[in-house]
Amino acid sequence: MSAGVGELAAWLEECAAEIEIWLSSWVAGLEERLQGRPPLAEAMAYAVLGGGKRLRPALVVASAVACNPEKAGDFGARTDLVRDAACAVELIHCYSLVHDDLPAMDDDDLRRNRPTCHRVYGDALAILAGDALLTDAFSILAGGVGSPEGRHGKIPSDAVARLRLVEMLSRAAGSAGMVGGQVVDVSRSAVGGGLDAVEGVHCLKTGQLLAFSCAAGAEAVGAGRELVSNLWSFGETVGLIFQIADDILDETADPAEMGKRTGKDRERGVATVTGAVGLQGARLRARELAGEAASLLGGLGESAALLRSLPAWLVARSE
Repeated sequence: MSAGVGELAAWLEECAAEIEIWLSSWVAGLEERLQGRPPLAEAMAYAVLGGGKRLRPALVVASAVACNPEKAGDFGARTDLVRDAACAVELIHCYSLVHDDLPAMDDDDLRRNRPTCHRVYGDALAILAGDALLTDAFSILAGGVGSPEGRHGKIPSDAVARLRLVEMLSRAAGSAGMVGGQVVDVSRSAVGGGLDAVEGVHCLKTGQLLAFSCAAGAEAVGAGRELVSNLWSFGETVGLIFQIADDILDETADPAEMGKRTGKDRERGVATVTGAVGLQGARLRARELAGEAASLLGGLGESAALLRSLPAWLVARSE
């Protein structure tokens, strides 16, 4: 059973509003903690509260609901672990965008229809704000600085699950995941390598953080190892669809719609799926991957309706 693309879009919007409340609460606590370092707090807040789809934290919630709706909790009453995993992955995503936009990386002036962090605060403070977001994400996941209850110095009762999530997120975001993919992307070594090479970069740079998001909710509500592994694979496949859609939109969308400059990948000679197989070939590949993703959710029931509709929603972005 599928929730339908329209229903998923409405749910994602509702979930994004919930996540915005969580992040705003974290930022308020951050500003209190960093009273002696206001420029850092301001730059971090600018990076975190800049809008966006909040897709990654929403997927944490959706996978928790899919695996254990009762334990996942209703809107406004998520368990600490689901909420902390969602916030942690969004902080990692926000830091990666700040660093991606820097002159030494993608050199972008616009993100989410406003100036990029380094254009407002300078390169040095943008780098340090990104570093701080990356580090604080793991503090949140460990049950410390990001906890509304302020469990400082106490070992949380769900410590084993938190340790697993810390390992999962570090693997997804680190040298074997997102950062490793960024290195290949920066080196342009995938150019001319064909579809497999391009998808290899996408699977690392984009897919691993989405894989964590889809598996983290399952881990947070106590799902078994096999289900967590299947959801990780589902997230990797979803990540490829997401990036293919972005490749298509970079060629076809209006910059105002995207909230950032478009056409830059072609200008910079970056390897893309559209470059490897053309626009029509990219759309066909996205639909093929959507079918593969659906097969990975076979063991889940009606509670996975939102996840089941996700591949079609991503494909529809670029149609």
